[in-house]
Amino acid sequence: MQDPPTPRLSQVLSQPATPLSASGTGIYVRSLWFKTNDGLTHYIPVSLMMYRVDLLKRIFTLPQAPDSTEGQTEDNAVNVHMLDGAQLAAIVDYFWDRRGALTGNMPALRLLLHMGEVWDCAEISRFAKDELPNCQDWSLALQFTLGARYHVETWVTEAFRYFLWKRRGELTEAERTELGVTNLLRLDKAYDEILDYRASIAFRPLPFESGAECTGSISCRVNWYEMWSNMGPRLLFHPRDSIVLASILPALQDPAGRESLGSCDGCFEATVQSCITGQVFEKEEMIIADYLRLY
Repeated sequence: MQDPPTPRLSQVLSQPATPLSASGTGIYVRSLWFKTNDGLTHYIPVSLMMYRVDLLKRIFTLPQAPDSTEGQTEDNAVNVHMLDGAQLAAIVDYFWDRRGALTGNMPALRLLLHMGEVWDCAEISRFAKDELPNCQDWSLALQFTLGARYHVETWVTEAFRYFLWKRRGELTEAERTELGVTNLLRLDKAYDEILDYRASIAFRPLPFESGAECTGSISCRVNWYEMWSNMGPRLLFHPRDSIVLASILPALQDPAGRESLGSCDGCFEATVQSCITGQVFEKEEMIIADYLRLY
């Protein structure tokens, strides 16, 4: 005999509570009537929801007067004014048919992400966060705004870095609308600060330190400054191939690049260590981190 099909939401909402049997023991699926803020009433099986969400368990197990019939009839439904019908439907689908009803369903998953935050339910939030990026209409702009709203640090960090380096003229109208004025202004300010700092080091000599055993440090210093005057602007301001500051040290320490510097090993090591100590190449990440803290 084939297993019966999984009931759809409309079927679940229309059926009364049903006693089930497991190993000969009667198990009662408790259901209650709810009234959402759009005026609709719904008959929902709440036992599983109570078991999985601590907040709901606390609400549904509050002491009631002996003669209370709240939730037992449609005329006396439990008033859930913080939810609308779509939110309640998404929650029921999560507990009863998540793979069938929610996979790729961005509107419902966004509702779940919101409810997971409101109810402080890590299980619901985690499911929504895992599923949303797989939706067809998912975008980095939406990832940015949802990540900021619901404190998903990895989403915000990835999207912020992407839009930070994307030329403003390349943004689509949809991206501009989704990001909003506040985020666009923060991105522009961060970008301007980074460009100002890049200019401050690209067009002036980097700090030089002589090696302890170097006998020709003047020559090493001249070679270092000449190297940076050629390399710095190209690395930091090339219209197509500029690199992030964090990548400069590996570029300098590359054997091929190091040979072209003209400084002895002692001066090279001392100068690189001076740049590390002075956080010369970390300032860019520090600027980005300052803006990410706003989220």
